[in-house]
Amino acid sequence: MPAGFVYLSGEHPVIPVEELRGSLEAEGVKYRELLRLDQLVLLEVDDTSGLARAVTRSAYSREGGYLLAVADYGDIGALSDGIRRLGDVGVRRVQVRVERVKGSIEPADAVELQGQLIRAAVSSGLLVDQLSDNLVKAYVSEGAVVLGLVRAKRSLGDVRSRSPPNKPFWRSGELDTLLSRALVNMSRLRSGGTFLDPFCGTGTIAVEAYLVGASRSLCLDVDPSMVSGALANARWLGYDIFVAQENSLAMPLRPASVESIATDPPYGRSTRAPGGYENVVRGFLREARRVLRADGHLVFAGPADEVPYRLAAEEGFLVRARIDQFVHSAMTRQIVVAKKTA
Repeated sequence: MPAGFVYLSGEHPVIPVEELRGSLEAEGVKYRELLRLDQLVLLEVDDTSGLARAVTRSAYSREGGYLLAVADYGDIGALSDGIRRLGDVGVRRVQVRVERVKGSIEPADAVELQGQLIRAAVSSGLLVDQLSDNLVKAYVSEGAVVLGLVRAKRSLGDVRSRSPPNKPFWRSGELDTLLSRALVNMSRLRSGGTFLDPFCGTGTIAVEAYLVGASRSLCLDVDPSMVSGALANARWLGYDIFVAQENSLAMPLRPASVESIATDPPYGRSTRAPGGYENVVRGFLREARRVLRADGHLVFAGPADEVPYRLAAEEGFLVRARIDQFVHSAMTRQIVVAKKTA
């Protein structure tokens, strides 16, 4: 299998990696992780176009493409060998850049490395054109250099228009647009699949599912003010989101009718779930098992001190990941990625 790389954002040590895994699986890519460095994942994939699609749909994958070489910093010989591999993929004209991951090297050293790579490219018979669409980047991280040919960048559209305070209806404490997109990708939503957010609030997660390619994006909430607000947001954006007032503990959906679920049940200082968080989530998880298709994925968040991953396991889900995310001094959020089992 060909080797690829993905350059991740640095917002969180775990969320970008889990989102990448979900995006790859959603795109049907078989992969094997080779190496992980700070903000970089190297992997073998059976479908390079699928890798590009996974990067494009991601919130926290900045760019990715073909892996040309990985070497110790200063090993220009190995990097030159990587540049010569460009001929194998028919590349003749390139631009060359250096990425200092978290200031891993001094700016002057980055300029020197870029010059070495340009000279290596010229020696290999390549035409160096800093306006070329063929971008070769050397990512310097943890004392190593990852050399890659960039073939995809994330494409999130107009995030600002979908974020508070620009959209018509929003509430303090709602998940931001990037994290909402990441939850959708962790749910392994395939293009053309049916998506559900049963605690949809202002509709942010359902909107991101629609943009990823859901054939139906269902936005349900028991609170009529949230339903009207989510509907106003969808109409303002011009997106075809199905919004309805429904109880997440008794959803009017057929068994095995939903491919993916991602949601953020009520919790925290400003929200008190009727009957308590655990009772509400257990009821929701039972309904989720009913409406999810076989092997469908569920992603949900909750306060870490409520141990939400334990609730998912006890309700019969296979927990694939649990991620703790600091929110503020009184709240650590836990994100649970779970799969429906037989």
